[in-house]
Amino acid sequence: MYRPSRACIAFLALLVVVSAATAAQPVVYLPFEEAAGDTVKDASESGNDGTIAGAVTRVDGRFGRAIELAAGGHVDLVEIPVYDVTSAVTIVVWVATDAVTTWARIVDKSQWQSNGFDIALSQVTHAPFFEFFVDDTTTQALATTPADDGEWHFIAGTFGGKVARIYVDGVMEQEVASTGDVDIATNDWPIRLGREANAAMGQQYIGKLDEVAMYDVELSEAEILDIYENGMPATLGVTAMRKLAVAWAALK
Repeated sequence: MYRPSRACIAFLALLVVVSAATAAQPVVYLPFEEAAGDTVKDASESGNDGTIAGAVTRVDGRFGRAIELAAGGHVDLVEIPVYDVTSAVTIVVWVATDAVTTWARIVDKSQWQSNGFDIALSQVTHAPFFEFFVDDTTTQALATTPADDGEWHFIAGTFGGKVARIYVDGVMEQEVASTGDVDIATNDWPIRLGREANAAMGQQYIGKLDEVAMYDVELSEAEILDIYENGMPATLGVTAMRKLAVAWAALK
């Protein structure tokens, strides 16, 4: 019976691990798997843990555990340079809500019509939208599927320099050309889950959140669908390289 050589095994291991290492890596990834406490761990290479404030509880999620926000509840991730995206960004999140009574900010880092970006739910249609701001102009991609039936829905917003796109449950629902300058204007606000990131702190989202992630690149439609169907990749870049070292050591 044929047995592959160590060199062959090592080569295959290298292909698998390098593929994982070179895939797009999130700059924020919040799986919300903590049992308790006021800290949410950032599992991305940024390691910028979030802080819970107000009425936030730990609940069962779409994958493992999640958080549920009531009035006054939010999560903050302090501003770090990697959040200052300008030409490309992707935000993904699972939501479950049946209480959309305002423009509900899900993931926000914006000063409305001035700078930054957000994913929110429309007060009018209860459908998700992704928007960003620059030079007093707004670029907004608005979905058509309401997300207020209490069931889990996957929302993704992407931008790659020219076109903003919004996805619901793996399906792209709208794409729009950017308005004005193609670069997103930056700011010093935190990333805030559940409310406006700016000083107003309005537009409360009420409901559950799970698997929040942000990338500083535009993910493709196929990549968005893969996350929707299979969840976030279990192996991130640093982990992949460590696995490569282990694989090589085992073959010596």
